[in-house]
Order: sequence, then C-alpha cells, then structure tokens
Amino acid sequence: MLHATTALAITDQTQPQVHKQPVPEWATLLTQEQIDWNSSGEELDYLLFDSQIRLKERQSGRFLRFVARANSASAVKELSEITLRFDPSYQALIFHHVDLIRDGQRLNRLQTEKIKLIQQESELAHSIYSGSWTALLVIDDFRPGDSLDYSYSITGHNPVFGDRYFGFEQLTWSTPVNARRVSLTSDKPLQVRTNQPTDIHREITSAGEHRFRIELHHKKADLNEDRMPVEMIPTNYLEYSEYRNWAEVVQWATPLYEFPLDEPALEKSFAQVASSPNSDAERINELIRFVQNDVRYFGIEFGTNSHAPSAPHETLARRYGDCKDKTVLLVHLLRKMGVDASPALVSAETRSHIKHRLASPGAFDHVIVSYLWNGKRYWVDPTYTEQAGNAKTRSLPMFEQALLLKADSKKLVSIAAVHPEQQLSQVKIDEQLRLDEKTSEMDIHLQIEYEGWRADEVRYDIKSTTTDIYQKNIKEYFQKQFNEMELIGAMEKMDDIENNRLSLRFRFRAPRPHTEGAARSEYVMASTLMRDYVLKPAILDRKYPFRLLPDLVVSQNTKIIFPEHRKILWVSDLGQSDVKSPFFSVQRNATQNGNTLDISMEYRSVQSLLPPKDVQDYLKQSNAALEALVTVVWADQIGTSKDGVDKAKVKGLIEKLKAKKP
Repeated sequence: MLHATTALAITDQTQPQVHKQPVPEWATLLTQEQIDWNSSGEELDYLLFDSQIRLKERQSGRFLRFVARANSASAVKELSEITLRFDPSYQALIFHHVDLIRDGQRLNRLQTEKIKLIQQESELAHSIYSGSWTALLVIDDFRPGDSLDYSYSITGHNPVFGDRYFGFEQLTWSTPVNARRVSLTSDKPLQVRTNQPTDIHREITSAGEHRFRIELHHKKADLNEDRMPVEMIPTNYLEYSEYRNWAEVVQWATPLYEFPLDEPALEKSFAQVASSPNSDAERINELIRFVQNDVRYFGIEFGTNSHAPSAPHETLARRYGDCKDKTVLLVHLLRKMGVDASPALVSAETRSHIKHRLASPGAFDHVIVSYLWNGKRYWVDPTYTEQAGNAKTRSLPMFEQALLLKADSKKLVSIAAVHPEQQLSQVKIDEQLRLDEKTSEMDIHLQIEYEGWRADEVRYDIKSTTTDIYQKNIKEYFQKQFNEMELIGAMEKMDDIENNRLSLRFRFRAPRPHTEGAARSEYVMASTLMRDYVLKPAILDRKYPFRLLPDLVVSQNTKIIFPEHRKILWVSDLGQSDVKSPFFSVQRNATQNGNTLDISMEYRSVQSLLPPKDVQDYLKQSNAALEALVTVVWADQIGTSKDGVDKAKVKGLIEKLKAKKP
C-alpha cells in the first residue's frame, strides 16, 4: 500500500492520545471536483497524495491527505486499515477527516473511540527499540468500488535538532498515482532539491515566507532491477534542509559525541588494556574487539536518543548499545590511549550517493569510528561483531563516504584503504577427486580458504546458525552437481583471526559422473564454487548498472585421479585458456600426467559495475567463462575400445551446462 509513515522515537512510556480537529488554516484542500477520479486499470487506484509542510518556530507541522479507490476485495483489505506511526513525547497526531465515498456520497468514518493505539516495534528484529506508537483505525462497511479519503497532521519537532529543520518527501512509487502534490512553507531560507529533474515552483511572499510547490500527475517510478547499486534509488524524492553545508552538520553533531575522559568506569576498563604487555597496535586491536564483541548491539532510541548517544561509562556498564553508543565508547577508549579518534557519520543506504544529498543530519543512518595511526587514517565499524583481522587485514567498512566529527571537518571524505588487504578478498579452493571403480563412487577432499571481506561474511554465516545446519546447507549446495553426495565426518574449521583467514575442510562421497557402457565412461566436472562468482543479470533491458562482486580473486586447484586400469582418451581444452573481459578475467590451465588431471582456474574481478549498454557483451563473455569452468573427460579401460570421441555430443553437454544459471 502506498502511504506516508513517520518513524520517530519517544523518551518515556506516556500513554499517547489521538486528537480530532478541523483542517489547519494554513493547509489547502482540493475539492472533490478537482480530484482526478480516472482509473489506472489496477485493482487499487491511488488518486491523490498531498503533503503540506509548515516549518515555523513553535508551529511546525506536516499535513497529509490520501485518496484511493478499491476495485477488488483484495484492494478493500489493503485500504480498510489506516495505520500511522508517531511519537507522543514530542509529536501530536491529529485526525481531520476520514470519509468513505460510495456512489458520490461521503460517509463519515472518523470515530476517535474506534482508534486503537498499539506500541508496535517494527525494528525490534534489528535490535532497535524506538518506543514509537501506532494508531490503527479499521474502516467499517468498506466495499469494492468504494473510495477512501482521509487527512491528518503530525505536529512537533525532535528537540535533538534544536531549531533547525530538514526532511524528505517521496514523490513517486512503483505504482501510478493520479496526482502527487507537495507544498513547503518556511520562515527561513531552505536548500531544496529533487533527485530527478522536477519542476519546483519557488516564491518568497511579501511576509518573507519561502514557499515551494511540486505537482506531479500520473507519474510512475522505475521498477527495481536486480543487483542495482544500493545508492541508486529509482523513485523520485524531494529533500529540504536549513543546513547550508556539511560543516554546519558537524557543528550540530560534534557536541553530542563529546564526553569527559576521566570517568572512573573508563579508567578501570582502560587500565586492563594499558597493563597488557602487547604493543600499542595490539592494544588498539584489543579495544576494537572488546567493543565489537563484548558490548552487544541493542539500541533504545527514545526521543533525543534517536541521534544522541549515551555516555561511554553508561554503555560500558550496560554492556549494550547502538552504533552511536558503541562508537562513543570506542572513540573515548582510544583517546585515553592517546590515539586521535573521531566518530564518522555514514549512510548505509546511499553510500557514495550521499555526495549528491543535501547537507543535513537526515542524510546519515549510521556512525562508525575513524582513527589515525602512524600518519594513516583507519576506519572500523564497532557494531561489526566477530570481525577478524588487525589494522592491516581488517576489512574496510563499505560505506564509501563519511563525515568526520572533528572541529576542522568541512566536507565528506572517502573511506579509503591503507593496505590492499583491507579491500581485496580472496577465495582459494583446493579439491581432490579420486574415482573408485569398484564402489562406483568418488571420494572428494575439499578445502576452501576465505580471506578478507568474504571471510567475514562466511564467519558471520557460521556464527548465525548451528554447525549442523551450516553443514546441511553446504551439503545441499554441492548436491546441485552431484545429487547423492554425502558429507563424511564433520566440517573442520581453522580460523586465523589475526590475518582474517578462515579455512573450511570437507570430505564428501558421491556417485561418479554419468557413465556410458562398461568400456567407456564420460565425466563432466563443473566448478560449482567458481561458477557462482560469475554473476549474470536477470533483467537484460536495464536502466541502471548491474552490481558485480568488487575486489575479489577466486582461485581453484582441482586434482582428478582416475583408477589405474582406466586410461584417459580425451580431455576438453588441455593447456591454457583465458577469457578476458573489461569486467573480469578467467584463466584456466589443464594438464594430464598419466591417469591424473590437474586443473587450475582463477576468476579476478576488474570492475564493480556493469553499465546497461554493455550487458549483451558481458553475457557473451560470462558464457565463455562458464564454458571454460567445465571439464569433460572420456576414459576407457586399457586395451579395449578404440572408438573415437563424439566431440559434437561433448560440445552439446558443455553448452547445456553453460546455459544453467549459476
């Protein structure tokens, strides 16, 4: 359902109230004749979404009106429940009207006694407790063909932002809206922009008010495409801000993160690290791991705590906190060591696209730590539990841009790696396949070594489930190639925390590949693991780039040992074969020594984004890479059949495997 929501936080558990008042004098209403009632042909017609924002001291408010028509029973179900989130600690929710329209007649459905107030925590699954409340109004006697017209206001302003305003209004959705109206009035100058070309009517009234207005008709946003870059938002939006530049955001935020260093609790915690015989670099690593692992992630974000962190000694005593709390704790522990450490605001949602956003606190949704060591700037996310590595090998946070909270900070800075190991990830696969003619089975020994950010990902996957479930998932994964594969024994795990390397060892038993006749056998070996890194877009006619795997090298060495009484008749592509693309490279080399085949393969990423214009060329290159990762072998019993190899059939098998989506 297309609707407006306001996600805020509260400072206490006061029972909220919902008010009923006339439309505010400063808001204007379209008449029923002015609304476009034409149908879009969908089950649910969105006819009008009107937002009117007033930014004045002690008079701030947001008026919203929503009109839609249900053309089916399923649309009735979606429209008949009005749910609005608000923050009663500094916000008031005011209903103005709720009308059901049937055959041109308006039926009043606003009965305040029927509004239910629910403390529903939508973010609790992400360990965030905001304390927000939801007002629920179920519309009686709603039928297909009826329309719903309702309006409400949310007034108030989070005191953590002082007397400055900023905000965000979505303009388009993935479904058509007959009319989208936004008006904005402020008694102070505002920065205003949209992320797509949009006509904005601007004026300054004789009373000195700054007014902005947008009207869109029958606009439809682009649908999401698979693996779009996270910073590319297909919908159009309006943002506004009283902040003129990033330096003013720094001036607002920095005091929130400053606390005394001489707190007794901090002294005690730091003393344990200071007494360590380790080097200063190792002590820094100890502090990082302590905050990441021993202070669990959980946020109670009531009221000003939505943006203001707790004091470090409070977080230390609780042993939990959100990104702000854990950042403040780590920054102050590092400062006690004499390390130049600072909080850094980042955006997990927009990443590098934040460069195009207006300066405001609303541009950020996360905070991490930056510190200087030996003249180099390092970055660490204190919420990243179980992250391995040291200053050289710890994976770089993937937020790309940050705003340092330092007195002299005036602009966004790039989150750059000091060492290649911080950004590059490697996967090394060693595999030995021994075929046993007597049992018709294949014994497989497999070791996978992950390094860098892939090691962090796999380590997290293992930690977030049980060993049995993870092993079951691995078994099912490899059964894509061999249906009856069985895992022999338990998975072995070797974790080099210091160098951020994680190795997993498995032993499998599986039927050998398809056999034709008693005298001659055909073996088809497809590198399942390698193939999964050659990504292919599902949507080919694209508007946005396709996101590839960045900074990654995957290598695989496979040894296939045939029984002594078998001789190898033919192997597809012995020797060196390369597939080069502007976006990746694949190298393969196969050698034969008697009844043993050695196959080495490597996939190396080159670029992180595939432009839409290059999709067709990329598909040809990726198909060639997938073909190179398949090995077909014909073997025969020594001294028996002299039949030639059906190369056309083998080629067909390769094409069939190549067509499979990895």
